[in-house]
Amino acid sequence: MVKEIPVPADAAARARRGNALKRKMKCANCIAFALALLAVLSLVACVGTAVALQFQDGWNIAFPIAVGCLLAGACVCALGAFVCALLGARTEKRATDYFERCDGEESFTVGEETFATFSLAGVRIHSPVRETEIPYAEMRFFSVCSRRAPRERGKWSVVMEIPARYISKEGKEPVLVQTDAKERLYRTLERHGIALEGEKRTEEKGKKFVRKRAFRLPARTKRRNALALLAFGCAVALAAIPIGIWWDLSVCVATAVLGVFLVLRASYSFARAHALLALYDEGLYWRESGRGERIFLKWEEIVRVGCEEEKNFPLLRAECAYGAYRFPRAEGAYEAIGEMFPEKCGKKR
Repeated sequence: MVKEIPVPADAAARARRGNALKRKMKCANCIAFALALLAVLSLVACVGTAVALQFQDGWNIAFPIAVGCLLAGACVCALGAFVCALLGARTEKRATDYFERCDGEESFTVGEETFATFSLAGVRIHSPVRETEIPYAEMRFFSVCSRRAPRERGKWSVVMEIPARYISKEGKEPVLVQTDAKERLYRTLERHGIALEGEKRTEEKGKKFVRKRAFRLPARTKRRNALALLAFGCAVALAAIPIGIWWDLSVCVATAVLGVFLVLRASYSFARAHALLALYDEGLYWRESGRGERIFLKWEEIVRVGCEEEKNFPLLRAECAYGAYRFPRAEGAYEAIGEMFPEKCGKKR
């Protein structure tokens, strides 16, 4: 829960407090970036010093001391960057809530400098350049939990479905507007008698789910790149042998360490070079290869599952009440969903 900042009655005082919050947020983010950069530079200097130590003929205690100091400095800077980043994120949340309440107690952020303000007749979407009001009778409100992992915990939000004609003259599909879920928003919805569709909020925050079926889709380009890096790493590691025999032992050690690092890095990249579609009793999980998109959808929010094609590419369509998600279709995935949850595929148990 975000601690609310009091809103002064005077407009000038509100502006001063808002500017102070912006400065604090910007300062925290700048310090976090500077500390992160300093941590990287310290780590690079630490590695460079350690390599230089290998080329020393005699023992010099200054080198190991320098390595230890640089490593400690990198750790301290990394920790400081993490703390400042958290402070910046926390300040941003408080500032967002403050600017919302400056606009009105029933105003909520739905975009950059764009607010959704609840009134007796409907919701007014307004920004410095545009304003439109949508009656409640033409809107739907959904409770949505965005999950990046197969567990109960996630980020809750309220999604508003708005007819396209209120936003764009060309669009036909309803427009979805999202705002962070907070107690003030829930009180506002209750005050106006607005019912929330979708998933009901639960208190089981840390519960993990057990995987039942998994389907992997190899990322061929990433696998080829990983194999190329693996071959290069092996060549570097093997090159350390003749270097140690005919040239210098210190250079041999440094080359071998670099080769082993490349081999381990390539092996990890190869192992992760695939997308994953997993089925659980609680829902469906999708993870792109590498550090791509990750999403977990509960079965209770999925209305139906179907198959479609786009440019001869097979897709799996998970349709929710507030919109549809499309994933690459792994062989046998749709059939497995039909076996586990036939009603989601339009079948009878």
